Amino acid sequence: MPIGSTTTGLTYDIATSSTFTGSPQVCFNLPSITNSTVFNNLRIAHLENNSWINRTDLASINFANKTICTNSDLPSLSPFAVVNGFGTTAANGAISGRITTANGNGISRVIVSLTTPTGEVRQTLTGSFGYYRFENLPVGETYVLSIASKRYIFANPTRIITLQEDLTDADFIAEGK
Repeated sequence: MPIGSTTTGLTYDIATSSTFTGSPQVCFNLPSITNSTVFNNLRIAHLENNSWINRTDLASINFANKTICTNSDLPSLSPFAVVNGFGTTAANGAISGRITTANGNGISRVIVSLTTPTGEVRQTLTGSFGYYRFENLPVGETYVLSIASKRYIFANPTRIITLQEDLTDADFIAEGK
C-alpha cells in the first residue's frame, strides 16, 4: 500500500479477456463505510509498474450514494485497492516546461493554468523564451495543466498529470496561428 495510507481491506482485481479503448472510469459502491469523514478520505489506488498511483476522481466521492470512482487515466483495469488517505508525504514537486512554435522558438506571454486537486487554480505567464514552472506541489496528486494563447493554436491545450516527482518536460508545441 502507499506510504501513509491504511488499508480498508477492499481490494479488487478486474479480469477481462476483452480489450478496451478510450478512457474507462471504474466506480465502487461501498455501503459498508458509514462514517462520512472516513468515506470522504477514501482514495482508489491502482497498481502501475509496481507503484501504487492515486487514481481517485475527487469530484466523484459521494457519501450519500456511497460511491467513489477513478479518474479516466487508467492504463489497465486492475488491480485496485480502496485505502484511507493516500500517502501524502512532506515531499513536494514541480511541473515545468516550455511552450514553442513548430520550429522550436519559445512563445512568450502564454497563460499557463494549473488546477490542483482541491480546485485551486494557479496561473503564470511564460517568459521570453517560453518557459514556465509551478513549484511546491504535493506529489501523488493529480493536476490539470492547460494553456491559452491569443496568437497560437494548440492541438491538445489541456493535460492531466499525476505528479510522482519533478516533471520538467510538460511541453506544448503550437500548430499554427
